Amino acid sequence: MSYPTITLEEHFLSSNAIATLPTSQSKFYTKVKPAWAEQLSDISPNGSRIKAMDSGHVGVQVLSNSFGITSLAPEVVAAANDELAKACKAQPRFRGFAALPMKHGKAAAAELERCIKQLGMVGALIDSHIDDGRYYDDEVALDAFAKAQELDVPIYIHPTTPLEDVQAALYDGNYDKEVGAALGIAGWGWHCDTALSVLRMYAAGIFWKFPNLKVVVGHMGEMLPYMLDRIDEKV
Repeated sequence: MSYPTITLEEHFLSSNAIATLPTSQSKFYTKVKPAWAEQLSDISPNGSRIKAMDSGHVGVQVLSNSFGITSLAPEVVAAANDELAKACKAQPRFRGFAALPMKHGKAAAAELERCIKQLGMVGALIDSHIDDGRYYDDEVALDAFAKAQELDVPIYIHPTTPLEDVQAALYDGNYDKEVGAALGIAGWGWHCDTALSVLRMYAAGIFWKFPNLKVVVGHMGEMLPYMLDRIDEKV
């Protein structure tokens, strides 16, 4: 039976990336709960993911790497994309969003082109910021955005874990550590950070520089729809 629903928030953990990843670089990518890691690692053609898709009446999943990969080395990102492409080839109900090494501008653009033209992916998904604190108003992002516009493919901007100093300043407090961690991610911080990422692109003129750039913002638009009137007035 075929189902009409196509879903985009469909992450996986790449065994290729984890195997080639020095411990010193792991930061966010492998920091998920063990039960989640087991589920996220399964991109086999007839495994638990397909069973869950059938149960939820999902026809196609557009798979993407878990958050944290944007900040890794180009060769690690490429290994993850190769693994994803292999899974998509084996299971026609999978499509792929490329991971891009956004810390390395020209390499990110080259990897996007490789993934679209050679691996058959349908766009890219990047973290809301890089792990050195830069956002995409920074010139490091320009090559990737130019390439996305040239190839006419979307860039999905997805939340990632807050930087350690941001977590400490904004989200940790006089309560359990797990509560602070939750506030820093899906409980609040993710949605503010991703909205800020898009606003910084807007303020830097990215959407004028690349008028045909397609950007996808998930989670019901993050914080943007709720603050749009005030943003329109003040920014």
